[in-house]
Amino acid sequence: MYHNQGAPTARPRRRRARRLLPLLVVLGVCGLGPVPARGQSPLDKLDPKTTPPLERFDWHPKELVAVVGEHRGRHGHPVTSVAIAPGGKLLASGGTNGIIRIWDRATMRQQALLGAHGGAVLGLAYFPDGKTLASCGSDGTLRLWDVSGAAPKARAVVHAASGALNSVAVSPDGKLIAAGGADTTLRVWEVGEKEPVKRAEIAAHTGAIASVAFSPDGKTLASASADETLRFWGVAEEKVKERFSFKPHGKPLTAVAFAPEGGVMATAGTDATVRLWNVRASPPKEGVTLQKKHGVTYSLAFGPKGSKTLATGNSDYTARVWSWGLNPPRERCVAAGHANVVNAVALGGNARGQAAYLASGSSDWTVRAWDATLLRPKDRTIVTGHWSHTYSVAFSPDSRTLASGAEDRTLRFWGVDGYGPKEQYVRKKDAIAIYSLAFQRGGKLLAYAGNDVAVRLWEVKSQRELPRLAGHPAGVGHVAFSPDGKQLLTASADKVWLWEVESAKILQQLEKHTRPVTSIAFSPDGRRALSGGGNYEIKDGKIVYKDGRPVYVDCTVRLWDLETGKEVHVFDKHELPILSVTFTPDGKKVVYGAQEPVVRLWEMDGDKPGKMSQLKGTSGYVWTVAYSPDGKSFATVGLDGKIIVWDAASGKRQREWVFPEVVYRVAWAPDSRHLAVPCGTGVVYILRLAAE
Repeated sequence: MYHNQGAPTARPRRRRARRLLPLLVVLGVCGLGPVPARGQSPLDKLDPKTTPPLERFDWHPKELVAVVGEHRGRHGHPVTSVAIAPGGKLLASGGTNGIIRIWDRATMRQQALLGAHGGAVLGLAYFPDGKTLASCGSDGTLRLWDVSGAAPKARAVVHAASGALNSVAVSPDGKLIAAGGADTTLRVWEVGEKEPVKRAEIAAHTGAIASVAFSPDGKTLASASADETLRFWGVAEEKVKERFSFKPHGKPLTAVAFAPEGGVMATAGTDATVRLWNVRASPPKEGVTLQKKHGVTYSLAFGPKGSKTLATGNSDYTARVWSWGLNPPRERCVAAGHANVVNAVALGGNARGQAAYLASGSSDWTVRAWDATLLRPKDRTIVTGHWSHTYSVAFSPDSRTLASGAEDRTLRFWGVDGYGPKEQYVRKKDAIAIYSLAFQRGGKLLAYAGNDVAVRLWEVKSQRELPRLAGHPAGVGHVAFSPDGKQLLTASADKVWLWEVESAKILQQLEKHTRPVTSIAFSPDGRRALSGGGNYEIKDGKIVYKDGRPVYVDCTVRLWDLETGKEVHVFDKHELPILSVTFTPDGKKVVYGAQEPVVRLWEMDGDKPGKMSQLKGTSGYVWTVAYSPDGKSFATVGLDGKIIVWDAASGKRQREWVFPEVVYRVAWAPDSRHLAVPCGTGVVYILRLAAE
């Protein structure tokens, strides 16, 4: 975890190889070719003192001179759960990356990061005293966190199920915890001094349990399931017993919640309705249907006692607050601004008992805090920059502009030659996640591509798109301009194509790979190219395993003659996928990294490899190998996000940084002294290496 007031003490656990490999298509390295550093760079004007206070953290390295974009509200993956702490000062969010983030609700400045779940965090619940946070996830674990101090820490871990736990709830007195799972089982624990003590484990439904909730008096537990039933359980006695059940929607259920006043319950289902029920009656009596036109509701949260408010998180990208105490109930306000489904909501109150603030978590990778007292809620987390993972960045040849492409389907240009990065232009019309981009030599054009079949050519000065390069059979993960800017390499699935930029014609099709190409690179003279790849062996539609491990195929680095389109050499075949390939700026070596902690450097005698050397000490996979334009240094990025800058001549480490965020790539500036680091939260860091 890391905290606002301290250095990182532990790192969030990374996904297993099976979860990481779908990301390999975004890991190519694109460059401008060797550009010697000359004199002072415009980037030297960047002053770290101009970074806004909300974007400064104690773990930032001394070399950090600029933060491009903002941290506020960026979770780093789709947000699947949110919870507001008692008192309303803190807000917790959980996502599909297994990470829990804790925020200052008023400023949305991150206070702590907890990374322990091996899959999506599907449920969060604070204890009534606010000192403990419960979480559950797709890894089947229930976890308790001590959040009483400035440095939250793990308190207990219960390996409860082999499948996902979809929802967690804490009783009003803080003595019981309940969780519902994908295995249809309802689990109830008593809170012990150390680990929770199991009270009940019941095969409660015939479908996955989507949501669980305690009644205000703590005597009843409700479970809502995909089998269309809502079941009520008595938990006041030692043995948990079912009281009754019914089908409130006649469709699979998505959420259930009790009003704090007692006697009122809300349910949501895939029939796209939210319904209120009088639970004093047996069976419950339907009161009213709140909404029928906002898509499926995935989350429900009542406001504080006396406010008679209810928040809904919806598939139409909105969160809505309803006044249910009126006759008839009416929509109070709409929180609109998310760019994807709202998966989770929480509603908090002020000192007067009003529903004053709303939290929402979305598949757009953001968590947001809203002032809910207004008819049009004010978003406290309106952000500049990317909302989600920035996959690729590149400096313009004159170093005055940084281009970035991200999962949020935007291409952004930033002015970085002044005293703080400023967003110059945003392109949002493509509706593609952008995996790779590169400036043409001279900076006239920018090529970029992502999860569709066309490569875009963008004329930077006029801000217009040229005719697209179309024809690839699948999404294009990598683009790279030739050193003279006249040709472009593109890679898609198992194909690498060479294009003439001016005519948009295909010059060569390099098609020896049988698995996805993970990286491409031009030689400094533009006559040769490298490609690397590899992925699972598939048989009868399933991944092949040997000795309990997946088998990979086509884990090769290939050298191509671009004049003839012929493969001239295949470097040693590997058992694990190649992740990054490049030439040294003088063209005398081929360098690559793979899904292992080794960088390989081959000396080249024409088209024939000579002596091979290795550098060890990287962390797990070598996501990226990137040489500085002057050839004196190169940078690697490891599995744990560690960035190492190596001396190219001696192979010794010059600098190391570890960021508490997902990092796959780095990009050198033309001056060979500044390094851009795109992060999984959408921000980009610019580091300055002191002159040697």
